[in-house]
Amino acid sequence: MAITKFIPEKKKIRDNRNPEGGFYEAVCDSCGTVFYPKRANAKYCNSKCAQNSFRAKIAAGEIPKKLKPKPGQIKETVKSDKTFFLIGAGAVYRHLKSNVGSTYGQREMILDSLNTLENGETFHWLGTDILKVSERKFKLSKE
Repeated sequence: MAITKFIPEKKKIRDNRNPEGGFYEAVCDSCGTVFYPKRANAKYCNSKCAQNSFRAKIAAGEIPKKLKPKPGQIKETVKSDKTFFLIGAGAVYRHLKSNVGSTYGQREMILDSLNTLENGETFHWLGTDILKVSERKFKLSKE
């Protein structure tokens, strides 16, 4: 016996009709199926269609994609232009490299200095004071 054709399972449609009447009939914006929603403003027949529509809008650029922050990016809100917090010595180094000034050939020295700081000690680099607040949290202050 050889398989000649695959017939997919039909989608189960949510049916919220009641015997007394007073129900809604709608057409799904994603797949075009007629369904019976509980609310008058329902757009999709099920969550799969809603997710597919959302992903299509992101792909088309209608909705901007929100990315999760990478490890080491700014975790707390910026309190002022001159003072903010970073998590991890690597994040502090990347900030110094991109925003403060040249760190060419100084990477290991800066990271070693940051990692050997005790809580409450300060490291100074090109006009930026770096205070070690806790094990991995640093407070950066510009002069």
